[in-house]
Amino acid sequence: MDTTVHNPDQYMLDFRQIITNGRKKIGLLIGAGAPVSINIGDSGNYKPLIPNIEGLTNQVRENLKGIEKDAYISLEQQVSSPNIELVLSRVRGLSEVIGVAEVCGLNGEGYKSLSKSICDSIKSTVDVGLPDGENPYSDLISWVNGITRKEPVEIFTTNYDLLFEEAMERARTPYFDGFVGAKSAFFDPSSISNNDLPVNWIRLWKLHGSIGGLKIREAML
Repeated sequence: MDTTVHNPDQYMLDFRQIITNGRKKIGLLIGAGAPVSINIGDSGNYKPLIPNIEGLTNQVRENLKGIEKDAYISLEQQVSSPNIELVLSRVRGLSEVIGVAEVCGLNGEGYKSLSKSICDSIKSTVDVGLPDGENPYSDLISWVNGITRKEPVEIFTTNYDLLFEEAMERARTPYFDGFVGAKSAFFDPSSISNNDLPVNWIRLWKLHGSIGGLKIREAML
């Protein structure tokens, strides 16, 4: 009977050869743990640049006040494994259907106000910049820029922050996220369907939305 041996070094070598091949299509998925990996705390005191979903949920809860906080906590208790995404979906659902009736002390307008308060809290937490010097985001963009490619690199992220935007702008790297304009940016679906942009433009797709000005959309639904 033949015996096979898994060699991780060989797999990593093969993987490096694939991603450094300028003819290959490259798509990168960046999850919530990316900004958590950047430590901005003092020596011996770890503090992530942006907290993970659990930390963000705790931060939102702490920032809410009065009856909005009471309603938020009540909704958390109704959701299995509660986190900010699930609770915000519940908040927005209630704002659309209950009208003048009250649930957990708030009516429809109250839940619209709570939704805004939650989004403002999220924005204040994730609206931070990259630290000076080397960091994983800038390193990744430098790697992308270091290879001449026949196909554009696409970056998919579930995060709302603007860290990739900042990293690309620091490196003077052009990118496209589906929006055009500066003062009042708007979504341009034709730019996506035609794919007429130059190859050196990175495609950045924010799967849950972005805090970037008017690019904010109904996130976390």
